[in-house]
Amino acid sequence: MLTRTVTRVVAAALLAAAAYAGVPVAPAAAAGCASSDGVTVVVDFHELGGGLQSACVRDGGDRFATQLFPDAGLPLAFVQRQPDFVCRVAGQPTPDQDACVSTPPATAYWSLWWADDSGGSWKYSTSNAGGLRVPDGGSVAFSWNTGSRPVPPGVAPVAHPAPKPTPTAKPTLTAKATPTPTVSATPTPTPSASPTPTKKPKPKPSTTPTASTSAGASVSTTPTEAATPSDTATPASAASTDDGGGLPGWAAPVVIVVLFAGAGIAAVLRRRRTTSGP
Repeated sequence: MLTRTVTRVVAAALLAAAAYAGVPVAPAAAAGCASSDGVTVVVDFHELGGGLQSACVRDGGDRFATQLFPDAGLPLAFVQRQPDFVCRVAGQPTPDQDACVSTPPATAYWSLWWADDSGGSWKYSTSNAGGLRVPDGGSVAFSWNTGSRPVPPGVAPVAHPAPKPTPTAKPTLTAKATPTPTVSATPTPTPSASPTPTKKPKPKPSTTPTASTSAGASVSTTPTEAATPSDTATPASAASTDDGGGLPGWAAPVVIVVLFAGAGIAAVLRRRRTTSGP
């Protein structure tokens, strides 16, 4: 009975071990940059020995792979007859294994890989190390290959997911206060000073007297406009005597005086005749 129980336990353990061995294990992530500020550099030596090495190159974004590996402490050596082809990384393979004179064979060479900041899986580089620019937060790796197909590094590239936006607090709705209408005071109009009317001067009638200078007659004026009450006729003595056919202005008074004197003398003579008789 005990033997059967032990047998069953051993069988179950073997089945569990076999089942576990059949499950693929995800490679661990490379120990690289903790943030997206930099580039993670990885070297997987595989059959060359030396395990796997990784480092972080700060401010390595958008720089060529040939600059990133030496900055990570992993120097590169190039083929003498093809200077853009890497033949040795961090001293491997050794000079006695490969003199780096000619291009390495397809069954023993360094393959170049890269990944962006999202991590995921490695991408095989179709360009050489001198033409590959690695984005900031990404990863770059050399992996030693001994088969007919390139083998990626044994660790996953480092992922730097974008930070989630911080949720903003929803605004609290507040009741809108009804605005109180503001009564604008009606401005009191300022009386403007009335313009003082300008008195138009009354036109003075132009009297064009028609001089009639007959002896003993008064000069009559014929005005062209109706005379105002203050207008008086110009006396005959003030009449113009420029007319060559009339008497001078002083003749009329003299004639009057002479006539009165003659009338007085005639009256005296008549009285004497009456008193003295025939």
